[in-house]
Amino acid sequence: MSQHDTITIMARRAYGTGSIYRTKVRGKELWCAEKAAGKNPNGKRKKIRGFGETQKEAKANLEKNIVKKITQPQTQQPTIQELLQFFNNHQTDTNAINNITIKEIIETKYLPYKEERTQQKTNDNRQGIFKKHILPYVNNTTIDNYNQELIEKILNKSTEPATTKTIYSQIRALTTYLINYGYIAQNPLSQIPKPKYTPKNQTRNNTIIDTATDDVRTIVKQYSQDKTKETETLLLLLLLMGLRRMELLGLTWDCILNIEKKGQAQLLVKQQLDDKKGFRIKPTTKTSEIRTIYLPEDIRHALLKRKQQNRKIYNNIEKYENLESLVFIDDTGEIITPNKLRGIWKRIWKEFYRENYESNKFTIHYMRHIAANLLLQSQSPQTTQSIIGDKEAVLDKYYSHASRKQQQEAAQQLQKWLTTLF
Repeated sequence: MSQHDTITIMARRAYGTGSIYRTKVRGKELWCAEKAAGKNPNGKRKKIRGFGETQKEAKANLEKNIVKKITQPQTQQPTIQELLQFFNNHQTDTNAINNITIKEIIETKYLPYKEERTQQKTNDNRQGIFKKHILPYVNNTTIDNYNQELIEKILNKSTEPATTKTIYSQIRALTTYLINYGYIAQNPLSQIPKPKYTPKNQTRNNTIIDTATDDVRTIVKQYSQDKTKETETLLLLLLLMGLRRMELLGLTWDCILNIEKKGQAQLLVKQQLDDKKGFRIKPTTKTSEIRTIYLPEDIRHALLKRKQQNRKIYNNIEKYENLESLVFIDDTGEIITPNKLRGIWKRIWKEFYRENYESNKFTIHYMRHIAANLLLQSQSPQTTQSIIGDKEAVLDKYYSHASRKQQQEAAQQLQKWLTTLF
């Protein structure tokens, strides 16, 4: 280094001035200004933040938040005497325990206790369940008679399986309270299994699956001959491979293997779209398992055409985090969100069913049932499960692992079915 060279050293910010840095909020790049604001009772440092498009805006918002924090009423910590009083209000008088009725505990102790901790809508629902399904059957029963026989009597009074399950959940929460506050010593629910029930929608699956399969066959055949319906056709074809909704929307081109090779294309189901905080790719599936699915030729050709179309409209996609190579984007380069997919789905079937839409409509999830139904006609439950990725007891997970040959045969079976459409 020569004597004329100079060295620039960045000065450290003074203590108490906070920090400022770039971050992402719901996929959007922003500046964040941050200052420490003491510590929590557990020793963890508390911080106050302000966000903005520029550093100046972020600092200004930070100052506003500091002022708001200082001027807002502070929540006082309860004194020891207040805590003891609260505990006594919810503690059983052991000398009179046999004289306390279950109804009295529920109305004067348990429900007020829960109301302090949950929202109004939840409180209203709880009150309704107790008033209609529990309190009428406990009346003057004392707490020492809170046992398995009484609980089974309450559960058996309900004729609706879904209601029985809700009652069970409320009784379980009540039982936990009674144990924690010393009203009972043992859990009477330990010998009562959780009620099981079949949702109405699940029952409906079994009655309309054949009709829905025929309707899907018809709509795919119609759309495959219409160049303006290429996106809808590909969505339906991939749903027929058993993909879940968020797995479908989260597909990127690195999930499509050997797309240029005839008879060797594979779909790697390893991720899904996550819309909890903006849109991002979540690197796991619902079951945390990776599936490899051999693709029929018609789907491979449709994906090749889709890839060529996407090259023309990728300009706007980079504003989303890690979404630059999504398979499904719209004509403006925007991501196809779950809401957009529902809109596409509704439009497809409204056009198909017309005035009979309300009586025949079914959800996107039905496509998984249709796919499983088609596969199970020629493949083992284990092979079907390896494609569908379902851990439900409907598909026997104790079979041997599906071989590559079986997977290829499954793809050929789907291809045979699809050839009747084109």
